[in-house]
Amino acid sequence: MTRLWLLALCLLTAVSRADGPLLQARVQLQPGDSALVGQTVTLQLDVLTDTWFANAPLLPVLTLAGALVQPPGDQAQHLTLQQNGKALFGMRYRYLITPRQVGTLAIPALTISALPGQATATLSASTAPVALTVNLPAGAVSGQMPLVASDVSLSQTVIYSSKALKVGDSLTRTLTLRAEGVPAMALAAPAWGAVPGLVPYPGAPRLNRLDDGRGDAHGGQRTDQVAYRVARGGHYQLPAVNLMWWDLHGQPHYASVPAVSFEASDDAAYRTVFSLPRRWPWGWLALLVVLLGAGWSVYLQRRRLIAPLARWRAGWYASAASARYRAAVQLRQSPVQLTALYLWQQRHRHCLSLDAPDALAHRYGAHADGQLRPLRRLLHHTRAPHDGPPTPALRPLNPWPDKEPS
Repeated sequence: MTRLWLLALCLLTAVSRADGPLLQARVQLQPGDSALVGQTVTLQLDVLTDTWFANAPLLPVLTLAGALVQPPGDQAQHLTLQQNGKALFGMRYRYLITPRQVGTLAIPALTISALPGQATATLSASTAPVALTVNLPAGAVSGQMPLVASDVSLSQTVIYSSKALKVGDSLTRTLTLRAEGVPAMALAAPAWGAVPGLVPYPGAPRLNRLDDGRGDAHGGQRTDQVAYRVARGGHYQLPAVNLMWWDLHGQPHYASVPAVSFEASDDAAYRTVFSLPRRWPWGWLALLVVLLGAGWSVYLQRRRLIAPLARWRAGWYASAASARYRAAVQLRQSPVQLTALYLWQQRHRHCLSLDAPDALAHRYGAHADGQLRPLRRLLHHTRAPHDGPPTPALRPLNPWPDKEPS
C-alpha cells in the first residue's frame, strides 16, 4: 500500500511540473520614480522561481547616458514570497543610479538568465522598462553635479613637517567627506584653491564604502590629500572649503572646514635638491684640472719611473744602512741572529771582535742579553760612511801594473 502512495505522489509531481519550473524578473525604483540631479536612487531587481537556483543568475550590464550606474555587488538578499497562493523563492539585487542631468531617464528592459532546479536548460526572463524623472535642486547651478544625500560631514587634518616652518619645509592638508545615501564614486573632489608661494603636490583620492557590517552599503567616503612645499617665506593662509549639499527633500545645507593660517621664514642656506650654485668655483676646478693632468702624465711615464725606482731599491738593499737596520732587528729577536751583523761589519768596514767563541756566547750564553748591549749601542751610534754598495774585499785578478818591468 505504501508503494502505491509513493507512486501516486510521483505521478502528481510530474503532472504539476509538466510545464517546467518558473522564472520571473521584475524591477522597482526606490524611493520612487522621481529624483533630483545628484541623488542616488536604487533600481531593485528581483529574480524569482518556484523551485531553486542551480547556479547564480546572470545579470546584464546596465549603462545609462546622463547617469552614473554602480552594478550590484556579489551579495544578494534572499527572498521568499507568495504569489497567487504559490511560494516563490528568489534573489534581490540593487543597481545604484545617480542622474547627472535634468530630464527623463529611460531604463530599458533587463534580461536575466538563470538555471532553476528541475529545468533542462537555462531560462531567460525580462523586466518591464521604467522611467525616472529628474529635476534640478533649488539653488543648484545647471551643468554642475550637486551633492544630494541624507547626511553629509566634512573634516580636515593638517600635519606640519616642522614646528617652525621655513623655505623648503612642507605641510599636508587632508579633507575627508562622508555622505549617507551616496556611493563613494559619486563624490566630487573639493576645491582647494591656489596659494602663491606654495607648491602643491596633490595625492590620489581614497574611496571607501560605508556599510552596516553585514554587506549592506549606506553611503560613501572620499579622502583627498595635498602636500604644500614652501617656496618663499611669508604669511600664508589655505582657504576655507565650503561645500553645498541638498537633502532628499531638496533643501540646501552647507558643510565647511576653516582656513589654515601659518608663517614660514626665509632660509638663505636652503637649496632644493637639484639646485646649482650661481657662481662656479673656478679655483677648485683649476686645481682639479692640474691634478688630473699630473696623474695622466705619471701614468704615461710609468715605465720610465719604474726603472729608477728599482735601481734605488736595489741600492738600498746593498747599502750598509740596510744591513745595520736588519742587524738591529735581529739582535732583539729570540734567539738572536748575527747574519746581518756580519754583513754590516763587511759593508761598514768597521773592525769588531766577532770571533766564533764570542759569537756563540752572544747567541747561546746564559747572559747573552747583557753581552749584546755593547753591540746594540755600537749599531745605534755608528753611521755608515756611505749608503752605496760595498767595495769588493779582494783585489782584482791580474792587475795592470803601473810600470812595465825593466
